[in-house]
Amino acid sequence: LLRLSTILYFAPEPNMMLWMKRNRVKCTTADLFQKADLTLDIQKTGLPDESYDLIIANHVLEHVDDFREALKEIHRILRPDGLFICSFPMDPKVDTLDEDLLQTMKDAGCITLFIGVESADQQTLDKMNKNITVAKTENAFKLARKVGIRTIASCVIGMPEDTRSSIQKTIDYVK
Repeated sequence: LLRLSTILYFAPEPNMMLWMKRNRVKCTTADLFQKADLTLDIQKTGLPDESYDLIIANHVLEHVDDFREALKEIHRILRPDGLFICSFPMDPKVDTLDEDLLQTMKDAGCITLFIGVESADQQTLDKMNKNITVAKTENAFKLARKVGIRTIASCVIGMPEDTRSSIQKTIDYVK
């Protein structure tokens, strides 16, 4: 499958490039600052619409001025049914997620969102100075599901602020 795809790889990682070379997977590399096949800004590539089957951009979007614009650009240059592989720390606060942002992510090919729940106990969250609420976290999961993005919850268990009760509450929450 990969050998038949047109692949665009932003800020290619050396170990992945080595793996791709060993497995005879060809790709076009792109970067603004490092040596690459193309010198491109991911927010405005100038590439033709629907020109790639697979786009990879790990830890790139946290370095752009507007990751929403970058996601729209990825959506534009990605072929229908194309795949976008991306990881980036979007924002630590679940209350910044809204349906428009999630739809933009979905349109750009996002299929799974990893959400930092941290704890399902509000007192523990407050003691950790997370400035989020359990209700806002629940809303983020609901909105993601509404637009068709799968979710994964990330929890921290055993923080100094935790009690047996708060740990059990978090375990029950993610079940």
